[in-house]
Amino acid sequence: MDQLDKAFSSRSTNASRERRVKILSLLRQRGPMTRAEIARASGIAKSSVSILVDKLLLEGHIHEVRSSSDNRSKSVRGRPGDLIVIDPSAGAAIGIEISFGKIIGVIGDVSHEVLASTTIEFDSSSNTNQMMKMCQSIVSELLSTTRVTPSRILGIGLGIASSINKFGEDRYNFSQEIANTTTIATKLSDLTGFEIHVENSANLAGYAEMIWGAGKAFEYFLYFKLDQDIDGALIVNRSVVSGANGGVADFGHIVLDVNGPMCSCGLRGCLTAYAGLESTIKQASVALGHEVSLKNFLDFVEKSDFLCKQLMEDCAHRLGQGMSYLSRVLNPEAIILGSSCVTLSPEFTRVLSQSFSKYSLNKNQYIRILDGQLGELAGALGAAATVLNHPLVSI
Repeated sequence: MDQLDKAFSSRSTNASRERRVKILSLLRQRGPMTRAEIARASGIAKSSVSILVDKLLLEGHIHEVRSSSDNRSKSVRGRPGDLIVIDPSAGAAIGIEISFGKIIGVIGDVSHEVLASTTIEFDSSSNTNQMMKMCQSIVSELLSTTRVTPSRILGIGLGIASSINKFGEDRYNFSQEIANTTTIATKLSDLTGFEIHVENSANLAGYAEMIWGAGKAFEYFLYFKLDQDIDGALIVNRSVVSGANGGVADFGHIVLDVNGPMCSCGLRGCLTAYAGLESTIKQASVALGHEVSLKNFLDFVEKSDFLCKQLMEDCAHRLGQGMSYLSRVLNPEAIILGSSCVTLSPEFTRVLSQSFSKYSLNKNQYIRILDGQLGELAGALGAAATVLNHPLVSI
């Protein structure tokens, strides 16, 4: 073989390897896919995908499973092909969300199977160092429960309730303690020995709903997260849009009434000041004449306490109003509502939908309002997914 033939053979081999890496990265990011879906997502010709997939099957990097209503994408039309699944032994990811009063952790493998989940509750006096220790305990428990060896862990995704500034001065507030996100990542990495990926928890929850939950069938939707404050995510062309400095979906600071209650941002009448759980619980404490915790408040709501039920209905009404204002500008296909703190009742959704219709323009009446399907695990699942979203370098 002359030098030209050798060079051509080398380039051909490298191109084949790069395309196989691209396919494996897609399967890590999106989970089980058909050959046709791989071809569309990768831009590789169907005939080439078939050859590359067969080679990956022979090498043991992937498996083929029969498609069913449980594991196929809701966006697929017609008769589905068999699904290609990455080999679960190729690695696993841990996702953690620091939520309102609790830390939620999950572990899943690269085939997108959730192996275990756990939760630790904390009080408002906990500082950042204490929370990082709790995160370390969650990691240890997940590894012990699943018997996944540390060498299989690809990284830890960490979701927190604040904007992530991509260009510096990334700051959050944990129980009134200001902490730099780089410091948070370094602390948790030092405690666990794993690489840490930090992201806004609402963006992560919206991303998880897009992959596995209520957002599967939509290209363009809004995700609202009802927690301590109101936060959200904007999904366009099945990608989370973070904006120039990471704060594009700070839905809680839409101003509903310039003469309304004071918000933590310094303005009046923000959606969070009306509908955030922290604000709602403060209102309950004032009305009842004694301090009320989140657990107490939710117990009162479940027991049909008139005052607390009314406060939740007011929260739903204001959320519907805020959603309608955003929809006038963004005009999404759907709005998905989730929370890592509360289970939203049918009555809550009914009041919210009525409020949305009341304030919406005619062009927005078609927008579907859906409850998230992933419950309190959405943010942690999205945190695990963000680890898997980092593409492979080689095989």
